[in-house]
Amino acid sequence: MAFWLLLKTYPSLIIYLIALIFSILSYKKYFDSFLKYLPILIGYTFLTEFLGLFIRESDAIAIIYSQGNEYLNSLIFNIFDIFFFLYFLFIYWKALDDARQKKWIKNGGLLFVLVSIINPFFQSFSLEPQIYSMLIGSFFIISAAILYFKQVNGFKGESNRKLLSWVSLGLLIFYPFYPIIFFIVIYFDDALYRMLHLNIIHQILICLMYCCFIIGFIRMNRMKPIQKV
Repeated sequence: MAFWLLLKTYPSLIIYLIALIFSILSYKKYFDSFLKYLPILIGYTFLTEFLGLFIRESDAIAIIYSQGNEYLNSLIFNIFDIFFFLYFLFIYWKALDDARQKKWIKNGGLLFVLVSIINPFFQSFSLEPQIYSMLIGSFFIISAAILYFKQVNGFKGESNRKLLSWVSLGLLIFYPFYPIIFFIVIYFDDALYRMLHLNIIHQILICLMYCCFIIGFIRMNRMKPIQKV
């Protein structure tokens, strides 16, 4: 499938590109903060999604060479999920002030790593989404975002000018549904997946999350630099 046809069929790819552009345009506002690697993560997300769709929709490239599995792309998404969850758990560990909350996030990260190591014994890492690590990662991302909003009092005052507030809102929109969608994909047949229009719902949730990111890049104030010891 051609690049432009992929963009037309999967609008979330366009949202990734727009978010990446705005992350670069506003980079001077946070280049020395704990979010300085966010553009790299967004770029990695776009490349992962594009490659995953290209593998699934085209016969020109494959990463699994066993008969009948050439279209599977779970391997690259499973690797991506590990980086994505650990990145944001680290961000919230840096952003939260309360020592008990930081310990909660740290323990959540360690548990996520442990489950990610165990999960392949129950589901093939190269052939299947890792649902158990998804559940743990999503739970701790959601709880970390909630703790962050508790710390900054929601969107009151200057909070709605903070990039992490908008990023957190996007994560809270997407991650309560992310593992549910893949649970249905893994444990039920494709007919239910199509009947519930889960692909469309997944695309909408991605667009909503990254629209929040884009608004954050537009509205954000200059972030405080990392304190050098």
